[in-house]
Amino acid sequence: MSAVRQPPLPPPEIVAPGAAVTELKARGFRRPVSPTPTRGTPGFLRRWNVILLVLVAAFAVVGSIASLVMRSASQTTADNTAPALIGIQDLFASVAEANTAATAAYLSTRTTGTEDRVNRNLYQDAIRRASAQTEEVSATIGSDRQAHDALKAIGIALNEYSGRIEAARIANENQLPEADGILREALRVVQDDVGTAVDTVNQRGQSQLASERTEGRIPTWVAVALGVVTLLALLKVQVGLLQRTNRILNPLLALATLLIAAVVGYLVVGPVVRGQTLDNASTGGYDAIATTSQIQTAAFNLQSQLSLHLLEGTGGDLEPLYAEVDVTIDRLAAGADSPREEAAATTLAIRWDRYQEAARLIESLKNGGDTEAAVALFQGEGLSSFNGLNTAIESALSDNRTQFLTGVNDAADAVGTTPYLTIVLPVLAALAIMLAIQRRLGEYR
Repeated sequence: MSAVRQPPLPPPEIVAPGAAVTELKARGFRRPVSPTPTRGTPGFLRRWNVILLVLVAAFAVVGSIASLVMRSASQTTADNTAPALIGIQDLFASVAEANTAATAAYLSTRTTGTEDRVNRNLYQDAIRRASAQTEEVSATIGSDRQAHDALKAIGIALNEYSGRIEAARIANENQLPEADGILREALRVVQDDVGTAVDTVNQRGQSQLASERTEGRIPTWVAVALGVVTLLALLKVQVGLLQRTNRILNPLLALATLLIAAVVGYLVVGPVVRGQTLDNASTGGYDAIATTSQIQTAAFNLQSQLSLHLLEGTGGDLEPLYAEVDVTIDRLAAGADSPREEAAATTLAIRWDRYQEAARLIESLKNGGDTEAAVALFQGEGLSSFNGLNTAIESALSDNRTQFLTGVNDAADAVGTTPYLTIVLPVLAALAIMLAIQRRLGEYR
C-alpha cells in the first residue's frame, strides 16, 4: 500500500512586528502592566531626598541670617539707640537747669551784693551732670559720625559755657562793666551751640531708629519664600508616595512639614509683632518724648531770653515762645493715651500757667522801668515756677521714657529666640526627612 502524498505546505507568512502588535491590539489583547511602577520608586525617593535636604539647608541658612539681623537690630535699638535718644533729652534738661541757676546766682550778686549759694550749687551740680550725660550718650549712640561730632561740639560748648560763666561771675563780683556782656555770651553759647548740637544728635538718633526698624526685612521675606517652597516640595513628595504605595500618611515626613511650617510661622509672626510693638512704643512713647522735649526747649529759650531782658533789655520778642509752649502742651495732652499720661499733661499745663504768669509779670515790671522789682521776682517766684515747670517736664519725660524703653525691649524679645528656632527646627526636619526616605528605600532592597 503506497503512502498518500500531501501537498507541500505554503511557506509561513512573515509578519512585521509592528503589524503583529497592531493585530493583537485589534483583537482586544492588552499587555498586563503592574499598577505600581515599583522600579521607579527608589529613584523617586533618592532624587527628592537630595532636593528636600538642599531646600531645608537653604531655608535654614537664609532664615537664621534674617533672624540674626533682626535680633541684632532690635538689641541695638534697646541697648543703644533708645537710651541715646532719651539721654540727649536728659542732657538738655541738665543744661537748662544749669543755665537758670547760673543766671539766678549772677542776678543775686547784682542786687544784693552776695551770691546765692543755693543757686550756685545747683549750677555746679547741673553742669557736672550734663558733662557726664554727654559721655553716656556718646557711649550708646553707636558709630554714627555726625552724632559723635555733634556730641564733641556739645562737650566743647559746655567747657566754653562754664568758662564764660566763671568769667562773668568774677567780673560781676568786681562790678566790671563787661560782666553782663560775658554772661550774654555764655547764654548764647548754650542757646546756639548746645541747642544746635542737641538737635543734630536727636535727628541722627531718630534716623537710626527708623533704619533699625526695617533692618532684616528683605532677607526675612526671602527666607519665608524658601520656606513656602520647601513646604510645597514636602507635600509633593508625600503625594507621590501616596500614589506609589497607597499609604495615606508618612509620619516622619508629616513631622518635617510641621517643623518647617513652624519656622515659617515664627519668621512671619516675629517681625510683625516686633514692628507693631515698635510702632506702639514710638507713637505712645517716643513721640510724646519729642513733644515734651519741644516744650522743654521753648521754656529754656524763654527763660534765657527773659534773663537777657533783665540784664540790658536785650531779650527778643517772647510771644512766639509763649505760643510755642502753649501749642506743644495742647498737643501733648491730645496724645495722652492713659490716665497717667493725662494726669502728667494736666500737671504740666498747671505748672506752665504759673510760670507764664510770673514771666509776663517780670517782663512787665522790666518794661515799666522797675528793674529791681523784676529781678527780685525773677529770683523768687520766677525761678521757683520755672523749676516747678522743669520738674513737671521731667516727670512727663520719665513716664514716656518708661513706656518707650519697655516697648523697644518687648520688640527685641519678640525676635530674641527666632535665630535658635531657624537652626534647630530645620535640622530636626532634615533628620526626619532622611529617616523617612531611608525607611522607604529599605523596603525595596
